[in-house]
Amino acid sequence: MKKLLLFFGFLFASISFLTGCQSNNKASQLTLLSQPTRSATPLPTITPLITTTTLVDEGNPQSSSQNQGVTPMPTLIATQLPYADPTPITPTEPTPQQFEHCLDEAAFYADVTVPDGEWLDAGEPFTKTWQVRNTGTCTWGDGYALVFASGDIMNGALSNTIPEVSPGEIIDISVNLIAPARGGEHTGNWEFQNSQGNRFGVGSGSTGYIWVQIQVNWYTVQNTQTLNPQPISTIGNKTNCEASEDAGIEMQILSMINSARSEQGLPELSINTALQQAAVSHSLDMACQDFVDHTGSDSSTWYDRASEQGYANANSARENIYVGNPEFGGDAQGAFSWWMNSQVHRDNILLNTVSEIGIGYVYNQDSTYGGYFTALFAHP
Repeated sequence: MKKLLLFFGFLFASISFLTGCQSNNKASQLTLLSQPTRSATPLPTITPLITTTTLVDEGNPQSSSQNQGVTPMPTLIATQLPYADPTPITPTEPTPQQFEHCLDEAAFYADVTVPDGEWLDAGEPFTKTWQVRNTGTCTWGDGYALVFASGDIMNGALSNTIPEVSPGEIIDISVNLIAPARGGEHTGNWEFQNSQGNRFGVGSGSTGYIWVQIQVNWYTVQNTQTLNPQPISTIGNKTNCEASEDAGIEMQILSMINSARSEQGLPELSINTALQQAAVSHSLDMACQDFVDHTGSDSSTWYDRASEQGYANANSARENIYVGNPEFGGDAQGAFSWWMNSQVHRDNILLNTVSEIGIGYVYNQDSTYGGYFTALFAHP
């Protein structure tokens, strides 16, 4: 009996041991399966989709029943997100609407008055009228003008206001001019200017001029005075210099100076022969001796030159000079514009006490600057 009890005790212990081993194996298996899979590098663009699955042993058809009661484990399925720019989007203020600039353009239609080549007497006043069309998209209005561009200004105003002209409209535009004192052909070129000060013209690229072209019969100046420039070879005894005087350019300067004075309510200046000879003499001196200075090559001042030519009140004289190549803007307009933009020279032009003037222009192609201008102002 005692042996029988020992046998059953041993059998119970064996069964308990086997049962314990089987439980530990399952627990160990569950423990291993429940540990999540780890990746060495995090994937910021991977979205985990969690699903469940049943633990199945493919080699054992009974495994599904054997695994009943086991908690299903999550399975990670990787899906690739669409690409997105990681840079955050900063909201911006809406920009105001941008409007395109309109186009300034003109077309020449006809010469209404003074056709090209018309003959006039020196000093004769006339009105030139052109017919033009606004072929652009801007309306010509306040601030628009017809302005002098180059050539002979013929005593016209530098800027002439024009009335309002709508796109596509045809209009007549006029300027009041005076025929120059020098005989021969004279041409003055004009163009348009908008309210911002930008210039435009006619034809291709809106760069063409409209012009006035006349033939003048003989020399004369305003106030019925006659200008008789001396032959260049006898002025100042500079007989060895290949230089030439241009009385036409001298008269252009006179016209522009008198126009500027008239705008300021000042009387016009008249040509004085002694002052004229003194001015031409100094321009010739600078052109032939190739220098630029108020002091002559013989150390003379403008007072000396005016007195030498017989001007009684030489002490009242004052002088403007200018030099420049006519091919690069050194013409009458260039000289006048430079003087008007220099305070001391502008003051001489607009001085209310002077009443007479002498103007000398001499060109020497062999000199440094080409063209040499002198204007000598004084009063009796």
